[in-house]
Amino acid sequence: MTRCYFFDSDRLTGDCAILIEDLSKGRLGNSFAGMSKADAETAARPLAVFHAKWWGRTNLERARWLPATIDRAAIQAERFIPSGRTYLEKHGEQVDDEFRGSHVTLIDWPSAARAKGVTDFSCLTIHGLTVNMRRTIETNLLRLYHNTLGSEGGTGYSIEQCQADYRSGFLYPFYFKVMVLAFMDLNDEEGRIMAHMQIERISAAIRDHNLVGLLRAI
Repeated sequence: MTRCYFFDSDRLTGDCAILIEDLSKGRLGNSFAGMSKADAETAARPLAVFHAKWWGRTNLERARWLPATIDRAAIQAERFIPSGRTYLEKHGEQVDDEFRGSHVTLIDWPSAARAKGVTDFSCLTIHGLTVNMRRTIETNLLRLYHNTLGSEGGTGYSIEQCQADYRSGFLYPFYFKVMVLAFMDLNDEEGRIMAHMQIERISAAIRDHNLVGLLRAI
């Protein structure tokens, strides 16, 4: 977690000021290149520790600013029926052809919510790993996440349930990527490269984890 020293905002103008710890000695991740196996493991462990810290808590009065308790994956799936199902069935196999350290500090929380923690892990693998790297390490990486979660207090959560939640967790980044692509400038070279990368990764996840079958079962 990033240490925050000061925060204030103007409700009328929307202007805000944030003073956080010095991160200049850190190394930024590169979503284009994707994480290495070592970096992915470095990211997965603290993610599990963070989730374990909140495991089983029912009194979240101090976090009332968060959206109501939801399963983000299920909500996004519901929004995309029938539109999401049509996208998956029509473009799931063709979309590729159309476009051809030691610790982690978290500094951006654009979609914080009360939800299944492993959804964050699904986002980590699809946003942060190339297709080949995800396919190579995701099984062992998920076990590392699950083992760390259990050792830190996240008990009563089987690896089978974790695997099922990991799969359904892909529906959230799928929804997010569709929304992002709708507003991207594909006339810009960087935009086209980003679009290709995102479509390649989500298309592979759609096939690898049979998200079409998951949507049909809902």
